[in-house]
Amino acid sequence: MFKPAKVVHAKLIIPKLKSHDLIVALHEAGVCQLEECNEKELKALDGIDSAEVEETKQRLAKLLQELDEFKPILQPENLVKSLLFPKPPEKVKVDLLSDKEIVKNVREHLEVIEPKIGKQLQELRSNEDKVEAIEAGIEELEILPDINTRLFSSTKNIAIVIGLITKNASLELQTKLKNRIALIKEKDENTNLAIIACRQTEREELEKELHAIGFEPIKIVAQNKTPRQMIKEMQADKNSLLARDREIKLYLRNMSRGHWEKLGILSEELEISIERINALKQFKTGKSFSVMEAWIPEKDFTKFEKIVSNTTGKYFMETDEREDAPTLLNNPGPLKPFEMLTELYSVPKTNGLDPTPVIAITFAIFFGYMLTDFMYGILLTIIAFLLFRGIGKYNPELRKFASVLIALGISTTILGAAFTSYFGDFFPRIGIPMPGLLDPLKEVVVIIGLAVVIGVLHISLGLLMGFVDNFSRGKVRSAFADQGIWLIFLIGAGLAMAGGIFAMIGLGLIILSVVLNIVFKLQEGGAVIGILSVFDFSGFIGDIFSYARLTALAIGTAGIALAVNFMALLVNDMVPVVGIVLAAIVFIVGHLFNLVMNGLGAFIHSLRLHFLEFFQKFYEGGGTLYKPFYAKREKTEGGE
Repeated sequence: MFKPAKVVHAKLIIPKLKSHDLIVALHEAGVCQLEECNEKELKALDGIDSAEVEETKQRLAKLLQELDEFKPILQPENLVKSLLFPKPPEKVKVDLLSDKEIVKNVREHLEVIEPKIGKQLQELRSNEDKVEAIEAGIEELEILPDINTRLFSSTKNIAIVIGLITKNASLELQTKLKNRIALIKEKDENTNLAIIACRQTEREELEKELHAIGFEPIKIVAQNKTPRQMIKEMQADKNSLLARDREIKLYLRNMSRGHWEKLGILSEELEISIERINALKQFKTGKSFSVMEAWIPEKDFTKFEKIVSNTTGKYFMETDEREDAPTLLNNPGPLKPFEMLTELYSVPKTNGLDPTPVIAITFAIFFGYMLTDFMYGILLTIIAFLLFRGIGKYNPELRKFASVLIALGISTTILGAAFTSYFGDFFPRIGIPMPGLLDPLKEVVVIIGLAVVIGVLHISLGLLMGFVDNFSRGKVRSAFADQGIWLIFLIGAGLAMAGGIFAMIGLGLIILSVVLNIVFKLQEGGAVIGILSVFDFSGFIGDIFSYARLTALAIGTAGIALAVNFMALLVNDMVPVVGIVLAAIVFIVGHLFNLVMNGLGAFIHSLRLHFLEFFQKFYEGGGTLYKPFYAKREKTEGGE
């Protein structure tokens, strides 16, 4: 706690023939993070052809994409039921095959399935194009007069031009007809059909004139039939194509039903295989041996060593501790979910200070202070607990988030009771007094003062943590320059506010902190920076008063709750018979809105106070998160 776990660097020399077996074993165990070997005099380890694997992956992805439209449709599960009472994921146990065996297995399945669906998909796409063309043709024929379509075909001397034109342009068309013959028929409220006959020698000139006024030509395949007869035949062709499409889709659904699950398993196996192939590229090799490097958490080192020994038989290992080790946060169970907040900002370096234990407490307090309603806290805790016991069983990330929400809900419940807020002022409005210490709407000054005191304590804690950390690492100057002067300033300000004999001592400490700050800044940046550093104190005081936002959101939550209660009771009093029902709707919707919106606001502003006001006083971050080399299996379970 407060320090990341120790992560050891190891360099191993193993028999070359055992390289792949070791990678498979380590991938399933997830006890190390691989690092590229830096032995420049050795060559990279040869493995399976990456191009073949990538080509296989693309073929499988394409097949899954094509079958996705026809995959088995599962009965949609109720959202609430899926979150609170989820079914355990079904996993298929698979043998731990070599990469070559996995690729071979995938390719064999592809060779069987691809030909079966390839022609069917090609025919389906072709039919879709044909149906689209038929529908376009029918649409054009429907607007023609129901006479023999041969009359719409041009002859040696006469040109027939058919097309659509806007009604506004139809008037302009009249002026361009001259000695030409035209039939204009209304298609819809904005468009007309125009059939124009002219000499063949005038056709080119006519088409230019028509193009200029927005004429859209239509091509009609003339037959010795009327448009109605042609539409009937085309509709029959369309129905025939659609019937064939239904047969193809049924076939593809049956194919998908029979192979979808297996293809999903093969896809996961192939992804895992690709991870192993990429891992082997980080090895270096000689004639009969391979060299690998890895980062191993100290707690997993014995297990790592056992896996290496059992897999390779003979090996040589050299270990050391390095400052560039990845960071593995090391907090006890109840605090571990809050690591996600630290990771959201930046993880500490491997020898740095981990602020997670402090965040776990102060983040919950700030959130509860801002949401500050007993009943909201109860609701949030219940929902979070149900998520924790439900979907959290099978989703580690949601489990962590639900754990954080439980802590936030408990904090909100406690502080809501302290601030006498139970759905705002609902119970006092109906004559039921509720216990509490403060009322945010009546004792605003007290609530603001309390928020500022919390800010002073929070910032002081951060400064103290940074001071101790710097001092323990031998950075004495940084301890005083970055944290010490501000601790002196806060102590001085506190004594000055106490008054009496303490006021003079406090004033002296304030002056001392200002002088020390100027001296340190003079050494770092020269005279100008030193003089301007006086303004650092106004910024520091501003950071403290930034905690007044705790009060702002607390009052906002209470104010909206008050308004909701007022409207609900007003509706109940003014509307006869159904008034109580409408009042209940206003009450429920209003308080849910308040809970969600101010809950989000409390979460965001809690993050802001930690990231900007708190971390800036002591926290460096800049670490690289430890990422274990681990086979993530959602559909499969590794066997032997």
